[in-house]
Amino acid sequence: MKKILMVTMSDHTSFQDGVFSMYENLKDRYKVTTLTIKNSDYPAPRNSDNLFIDAPKRPGITKDTFNVARIHQMMKMIRNTDFDVVYFESFHVWNYPIILYCKNKHIPVAHAINDVIPHAGDEHARINKTINNLTARLANRIILRSADGYNNALKQYPQYKDKLHKVDLWYSFPKYSKPKGKNVLFFGRMNRYKGIEYLLELVKRTPDIQYVVAGKADDSVKETIDALKKLPNVKLDEGVIPYDKMHDYFYNARCTILPYETATQSGVVLDAYKHSRPAVAFDVGALGEQIDDGVTGYLAKPGDVGQLETQLRKIIDMPNEQYEQMCMKSYQKGLDAYSAKSREREFLSAIGVERGGGYSRAEYLKKKHYFKSIGEHVYLQPWNFGTEPEMISFGDNVHVASNVNFVNHDITCMMFNYMDKEHHYKIRQGEITIGNNVFIGAGSRILYDVTIGDNVIIGAGSLVNKSIPSGTVAAGVPCKVIGSFEEYQRKMVKDEFK
Repeated sequence: MKKILMVTMSDHTSFQDGVFSMYENLKDRYKVTTLTIKNSDYPAPRNSDNLFIDAPKRPGITKDTFNVARIHQMMKMIRNTDFDVVYFESFHVWNYPIILYCKNKHIPVAHAINDVIPHAGDEHARINKTINNLTARLANRIILRSADGYNNALKQYPQYKDKLHKVDLWYSFPKYSKPKGKNVLFFGRMNRYKGIEYLLELVKRTPDIQYVVAGKADDSVKETIDALKKLPNVKLDEGVIPYDKMHDYFYNARCTILPYETATQSGVVLDAYKHSRPAVAFDVGALGEQIDDGVTGYLAKPGDVGQLETQLRKIIDMPNEQYEQMCMKSYQKGLDAYSAKSREREFLSAIGVERGGGYSRAEYLKKKHYFKSIGEHVYLQPWNFGTEPEMISFGDNVHVASNVNFVNHDITCMMFNYMDKEHHYKIRQGEITIGNNVFIGAGSRILYDVTIGDNVIIGAGSLVNKSIPSGTVAAGVPCKVIGSFEEYQRKMVKDEFK
């Protein structure tokens, strides 16, 4: 039985929710241990699998930060259990002596990075960037919580691309609750990138709508918060919101509002879904991934408060039957996409407990109907499949290595049309079809109108501009047949067992 340690050095309920919901989902099939900060507010299971400690608060450095006895206690527990992997859900200064200890004992480390690029106006941006860089260097695997976060990480840490794994956020999900609320809820920490200025403008434009604004406010938005306090259609609850009170706010809301300027991902959207509430937001970062426009909420053009109001009023004025349908779809979306159960396989793959991330990536894209078709047992290392993935087909048992590009079109016409004012030239495009039992080597490029047959190996760095027949090994620029699949297979067996 594989042994997994999940660490969250945070008393924040969203981090603890993620850790303990995954613990509950895995504990019957794996030896899962959690290490977390004591939090009387969150109803975490109290048993021998879960170690609760007193830890200094983030992000400040206090005298307790250098509590050698507690750090030694944690390392002793790791040494005595001999874990197969240690996963860190959140940042804390105590993470790093534990990580260094694990690396010295050759225990793989996986660490989530929630915001690869610090948010604009973040007073801790420089510190967070330094922490992110250190984490990316030390961890064996880096977990990104959205496609947006994954793409940012590819740009920020190209040298660590093989470490990067995408696993969407997950939460625990209670039973569906029938909607009853009337208020519009803004929930969570209040700072500049959360669009507090936009929220103030929206509230002023809609005096007929009642708002609840709940969360801890940064000093940087104090003036805006003071302005919100004076408005009669706002109930302000400033400070850290207890777990039970958070539930009440969501259950009594008609929807949540997220006028964010940036968002790598948002736990607030998941909180809305678990309480069967839709969300209205600017279409920034990963919010467009999390919210299905017109299905689980509405999206507005970033910074356009007028359009945000229009989208919000769609929910406010929605007939009850239609609104209940949207609430049910919001809950179902959360359950299907953001529950611990739905993320289990992806998580285990990302931390290295089960088979590699390329398999889970293929399964994820298959579930999203990303390609024209995709078969069974497909491994896809790359994330980038061009602008027309719906024109790509994969058979069964296809393995695609890193940095392979798929090009479904030729835009040379753009240059010719600039020369020819009549625009006689059109884009040339075509499908790419990959057969069964195919391996495509790293760094290859597959062009349009290409069919790769069954039982084919494409060598690394090849330019495949013409179809490749079945039963062959091909390589080169341009790609040409250089051998037989059967011969290569026989050689592999001979080499394997000599």
